[in-house]
Amino acid sequence: MSDDLETVVCPVCKKDQSIQRVPAIVSAGTVTGTFSGASSGTVRSGDQRGDYDGYTNLSGTTKSDLVRLLEPPTQPKIARLIIAKGNFWLLFVLLGLGSCGIFSLVMLGMLFFGIAMIGDGAEERAKYSNRMDRWRTAMARWDRLYYCHRDGITFDPVTGEHCQPANTQTFVYQQPAPSSATI
Repeated sequence: MSDDLETVVCPVCKKDQSIQRVPAIVSAGTVTGTFSGASSGTVRSGDQRGDYDGYTNLSGTTKSDLVRLLEPPTQPKIARLIIAKGNFWLLFVLLGLGSCGIFSLVMLGMLFFGIAMIGDGAEERAKYSNRMDRWRTAMARWDRLYYCHRDGITFDPVTGEHCQPANTQTFVYQQPAPSSATI
């Protein structure tokens, strides 16, 4: 190691022996597995009994309690109404081209209803863009977090700020304070 690299230490106990990067804890504490194969069993209902045989496909993920507290922030999703708007217009054009009479009036009513419900989506796209920017900043902060097993805290080695693991999601979205603080 180079002499110019600083050793990361816990801001509470000032030690480095019991700390671990949060992304490593989340990775190691998350286990995913699958099972495929023959299965059989017995079913009972009152005095009735029945046996069954079959083939089973199972899959699942398990996480430690600490991992559930330290998980990264969830990436925002764009509202479905914005995506649906393009499909609505396409449906209107395709169905409305060859229609006449009452069907045209129904389609026109659907068009106005759709415009009223969906709008142009610009405001939602702007909100989504803002949420994505905040999420990227939060993810950058989450990626540099450490956990001290001795003190049971999550901390940012850049700012020295720390919090309880249960507050990690809120912590990564907060702007770092100019001086060290506890959350």
